[in-house]
Amino acid sequence: MELKPEWRGRIESWLKTLENDVFSPKTAVAASAFFTYDHLTLEEALAQSFSPLEPGSRWGETWQYMWVKARAVIPESLDGKRVVMDADVGGEACIWVNGAEFGCRRNEWVKSKLHRICDLELTSCAKAGDVYDIVCEVYAGHPYPFDNMPVTGGCRPDDPAQTEKGPRAVYGGIRLGEWDETAYQLYMDAGFLFDSLNVISEDSLRHDEIWEALKEFTSAVDFGTDKPSRTASYAAAREMLRPVMECKNGTCSPLMYAFGHAHIDVAWLWPLSETERKVMRTFAAQLRHMDRYPEYKFIQSQAQLYVYVKQYYPAMYERIREKVAAGQWIPEGGMWVEADTNVSSGEALIRQFIHGKRFFRDEFGYDCRMLWLPDVFGYNAALPEIMKGCGIDCFCTQKLTWAYNGGEPFPLNYFDWVGLDGTRIPTFIHGNYTSNTNPSSTAELWKTRKQHNGLKGFIMPYGYGDGGGGPPRSYIEDALRCRDFQGLPRLENKHPLDFFRDNPQPPDEYVGELYLQCHRGTLTSQAKTKKNNRKCELSLRETEFWGQMARFSGYEYPLKEADGLWKKVLLNQFHDILPGSSINRVYREAEAAAEQVLDASRNIRGGAMDVLLSGEGLTVTNSLSFPRRAAVTLPEGTEGVCDGNGPVPVQAVGSRTVALVDLPACGLLTLKKCAPLPASPEVRAEITSSGAVMENSVMRVEFDCRGAITCIFDKVSGRRLSKGLCNDFRMYRDDPIHYDAWDIDSTYEACPVELAEPASFEVEATDGFMAGLR
Repeated sequence: MELKPEWRGRIESWLKTLENDVFSPKTAVAASAFFTYDHLTLEEALAQSFSPLEPGSRWGETWQYMWVKARAVIPESLDGKRVVMDADVGGEACIWVNGAEFGCRRNEWVKSKLHRICDLELTSCAKAGDVYDIVCEVYAGHPYPFDNMPVTGGCRPDDPAQTEKGPRAVYGGIRLGEWDETAYQLYMDAGFLFDSLNVISEDSLRHDEIWEALKEFTSAVDFGTDKPSRTASYAAAREMLRPVMECKNGTCSPLMYAFGHAHIDVAWLWPLSETERKVMRTFAAQLRHMDRYPEYKFIQSQAQLYVYVKQYYPAMYERIREKVAAGQWIPEGGMWVEADTNVSSGEALIRQFIHGKRFFRDEFGYDCRMLWLPDVFGYNAALPEIMKGCGIDCFCTQKLTWAYNGGEPFPLNYFDWVGLDGTRIPTFIHGNYTSNTNPSSTAELWKTRKQHNGLKGFIMPYGYGDGGGGPPRSYIEDALRCRDFQGLPRLENKHPLDFFRDNPQPPDEYVGELYLQCHRGTLTSQAKTKKNNRKCELSLRETEFWGQMARFSGYEYPLKEADGLWKKVLLNQFHDILPGSSINRVYREAEAAAEQVLDASRNIRGGAMDVLLSGEGLTVTNSLSFPRRAAVTLPEGTEGVCDGNGPVPVQAVGSRTVALVDLPACGLLTLKKCAPLPASPEVRAEITSSGAVMENSVMRVEFDCRGAITCIFDKVSGRRLSKGLCNDFRMYRDDPIHYDAWDIDSTYEACPVELAEPASFEVEATDGFMAGLR
């Protein structure tokens, strides 16, 4: 009788030992460092004063960066060998080698040792005496590390994550070592086969053949010999495994349209300045993958991230342009950033597409046809119409697969999304935007699809995001093994648009808003940021309207400056900034940016008004497309005004004098001083013993002592229009079990906060054309 648990343990042990034999450290590299909070270029950093840095040194205050430089000289022991670097620098890092952007030290939450070093190959055939100048810019972090998310059960003021101070990281050292490519390839083969047993039916012949091959693998490999003999046994074992590796699928295997991806939040648990470095770390690593694997493709959707690269890493930006031209780098996504679509206005969403598509067209000659929003918190029903009007043909997302605490999951993967006006947009919801490409992950994506009817393929982005550096080399190797492996879905490196071209007719449709069950708390978190966003949107609209009108009178509109203001607004509509799910520093910076936009837009508008409003009198504007009646505050000392038809009613409102004027559509109205025309008493507001009341000739509204509306009475029909309280103010303690800034749990009603104190009332205006209560 075969003891399967024993054999399984043996295979696992062999894989672990083999993994440890892939990289053999040979020499430590002496290093020196300095510390800064500034974003420096490589040249600026190298001009600083460096001090010796020893392995084991603790370093790093909150928000701090360490620059490390080291000169590695290839020793005789590595002559002719494949040499890889292990940069254990204490945190996520940008790496340069010999003055060129090289790659990244992945974030510490990437637990696989091989994933942190497999991309850092200095040379495939070293020459003793060759010199490699290594520079790392390392981030120390801040008191909201990734491992502390999501916050569970509320957040204590004395939580260590909030109060942590002092050195945050440990420098472990930079080492060069021999990379055994044969051992690595065998490790990938055997690990792939072993994992495939988790998804291939245990009753099948295919499972039996793989199992037997893995048993033979443990017999063929002899770890108890010298390195050359071990490597020879690794090569023999690969040949022995080749027949089971090369078994192909039949004609009915689904196709995974796979491509590399690194979801990079423009801001979240880090500020914008850290994202400027994340893009270098990630993009440099992916460019080197493209050099090694010509079939590899990588998507990056956000124009703002390319702006950072162009600004801070121009040489790398040119390499990206070359890879776009070669078809490996996919600048597809359509928007300036992966924006919130619930709070952003329709005008702003159109601007996201205008500026995003224009950037990709001007910089890369690429016309985006797909909206790529894998992580946004739901999508409003006007979006299909906006997409179609902006030249977007299809939509790809993911987060709708999340079901809230037992809620019914979204039922579809591929469908026509039908907007409010009937516009149809083919839409695909993939299962994960940080997929692995191993057999378990690939099979799980297909197995857990929501649709079985009419779906023959699946979109599959893969790779670590948010500081993970995108796909490591091992993910690409697994993708190659999964290309046509019997028992698994077929996997090809494809452009996501290939899926929509190959499957032009979605098998289903869905009408209206794509509502995300969770993260509803983001509609109310960080209210000041949301208010500032709307003020900026409206201010820029006014600035553009009057600026363009003033051009007919000779005004030179500062288009470049105004364009930059819009891009600041679009940036802060990113789906972790505007919804309110980022850290405190992000909101301090967003508020400062909003003030800059408001000040600058007011200055531009003021210049336009100086041209438009030359002359006497008080000129009132209306940029809306319809005429309207407005209450206008008059300058201090002005008691009455008249328009072209004579005096207009005026009324005292506190210390102000307010006039009631009729404004033309898209136009201006000039008022001149005249004797005041007192407003007739049409509406009143009064404080009563039980609260307050407001009324005019057609309606009366009554308030109780807490400010709640108790009655709305229609005087014309003699009917009461309200039942019960109309604005019953209530408050609840906010203690979600996950995601403190994101979710409002359905259990919130169990934690009410008593609001028994009475409201205070103040009459702001009464007995005129307007009345006001505060």
